[in-house]
Amino acid sequence: MLTTPEERERQARNEVGQTVVTDPVSRLLTAGALVFLVGTLGWHTIADLRADPGRWPSVLDPRTLPPVWDEISSVAAVDGWIDALALANERVGVNIADYETSLEERSPLIDALVPMVNLVVTSWLGGSTESVYPGRGGWLFYRPDVEYVTGPGFLEPERLAARLLADSDVEPDPRAALIELRDALQARGIALVVVPVPLKPTIYPDRYVRRAENAVEPMRNTSQAAWLDAVRAEGIDIVDLTADFWQARQIDDVPLYLRSDTHWTPAGVDLASDLLADHIESLDLDWAGAPRTYSTATRQARNQGDTLALLNLPQAQADRAAERVTLTQVLDPEGQGWQPDPTAEILLLGDSFANIYSLEALGWGTAAGLTEQLSLRLGRPLDALRQNDAGSYATRQLLAAQRQQGRDRLAGKRLVIY
Repeated sequence: MLTTPEERERQARNEVGQTVVTDPVSRLLTAGALVFLVGTLGWHTIADLRADPGRWPSVLDPRTLPPVWDEISSVAAVDGWIDALALANERVGVNIADYETSLEERSPLIDALVPMVNLVVTSWLGGSTESVYPGRGGWLFYRPDVEYVTGPGFLEPERLAARLLADSDVEPDPRAALIELRDALQARGIALVVVPVPLKPTIYPDRYVRRAENAVEPMRNTSQAAWLDAVRAEGIDIVDLTADFWQARQIDDVPLYLRSDTHWTPAGVDLASDLLADHIESLDLDWAGAPRTYSTATRQARNQGDTLALLNLPQAQADRAAERVTLTQVLDPEGQGWQPDPTAEILLLGDSFANIYSLEALGWGTAAGLTEQLSLRLGRPLDALRQNDAGSYATRQLLAAQRQQGRDRLAGKRLVIY
């Protein structure tokens, strides 16, 4: 019997430091590892040969790994062989990393396993993936959206510094960017209306976690209220949709956001366009152009949401999870699908929330998005610049780039919606 701490410690060290594996087990583990390695190599080789029979299989091609001799020799001639060898070592490291990445991206093994693994993790185990948090009742949430509303305030100094470090070309403080935009438009006699769109977990936190079932207010980033107050204090006109969306979902069961997508449903688009149209009409702007009459048509669309697509589920499961929506398509006086009018007095600068139900590539139909619905309600044509990725920043950059090329999208405008 062990009675002293020293004896117990000695026994623990002996047990931890010695692992006994029998011969049959060691042979089985070795054989399994070899089968897995050789099988994976063979699988990649066969897949490469089938894809391009006349080309050497990339998995067996070491020619991409060595550095370029001309570059190394030129450095050696100028700086000596020590620097040249250091550069060669660096290049080999980069080439190996690129080689591994290319194999992962084109791996038939990964293509075969990832859908099933994601299905097990999200549907059976309730776990998350790199980009997706599964919610309740089949709802899916984009991980960055959840982390944005639950994470540190976006106006905290550390966050601003990190944003600037990540991209020095982007103004890290959104307040300063809006003030600059407002001043530039004001100098040309153009009004600005800013429309921050609430994210899905802001309006539906209870679809993400059960403990939010009794929430009495939207889930916002901790800097959101301070940002709104600061921007309004600068005299910038803001239409904050969050409170109205929160109230609407309390009194109506019609979802305002898609179950498997980051964006709003057609009902959400309708609510946003109603609120925005009412606000614009209250501005009592002096329009020069004549009103325009539009008609509508009802259409159906069925698609896999962008969040669902990130899961890369087996096709059968993904098809079953696809959503169907009913669209109100806006038609011009000739009966054609609505199109932006560059001569319009209103310009909308939007991101993917403005593109959904408008951009055919998104798979949710056309001529039925926010811009179209707003044009219908106002009875006026609209011009639009819409960009999916980094839309709030990218559309401003696109405006500036087009002006440098001689195309002034702000000419004749009375209002910019941002």
